[in-house]
Amino acid sequence: MKPTAPNEKTLVIHWQRLLDYGQTCQRCGATETAVDEACRQLQEALRPWGITVVVQKTTIDPASFAQDPQQSNLITINGRSLESWLGGHTGQSLCCGPCGDSACRTITVAGQVYEAIPAALIFQAGLLAAQPFLPTLTTGQKTHHKHEGDNTMEIKILGPGCPKCEQLAKNVKEAVHKAGIQAEVEKVTDIKTIASYGVMMTPALVIDGQVKAVGKLLKPEEIAKFF
Repeated sequence: MKPTAPNEKTLVIHWQRLLDYGQTCQRCGATETAVDEACRQLQEALRPWGITVVVQKTTIDPASFAQDPQQSNLITINGRSLESWLGGHTGQSLCCGPCGDSACRTITVAGQVYEAIPAALIFQAGLLAAQPFLPTLTTGQKTHHKHEGDNTMEIKILGPGCPKCEQLAKNVKEAVHKAGIQAEVEKVTDIKTIASYGVMMTPALVIDGQVKAVGKLLKPEEIAKFF
């Protein structure tokens, strides 16, 4: 079955893998679990904007796999590969099980190589793909409020836990340390909370309730300019 073309405000996530007599390899098995989880999260996060998430799973037979192993464990979102959405690239490594000793597909994102694709990356790519369907949020718009009289800076890193989210959190802590300021740094991974800020591209940086940056991995010196 070919992937369905996306309609207006529809996110089509298509995943295909080798299936040989009902068996698949470990990395594809783990990726299927991640696809299901990420799609559940995306449905929950995007529902308020009237965006439909459609999941399609197809199989390739051993003959097709032998011709091109890179076609197994391939995820596309609205016709574009997951690694393309994330600014990554494909690679290969030896696999196991039904794949035999074939060099199967891997992806590299932010310098990290993945054989099984984690839910956080699928979710991240889904948010990027959903951007054209979402209202634009201007950075600096205040969406949450601090309690009056509290001088401690509140810094939140919004994201599902992807490598860029983790690196942004480290950069924030470094910037806070160098600036010598009093701040509470929190990583927010809850989908509903992220969506409540109007943010649909991560990582996002929120300082004292104001969205300062969206979809950017800021350096410590760039973060310090917001203090």
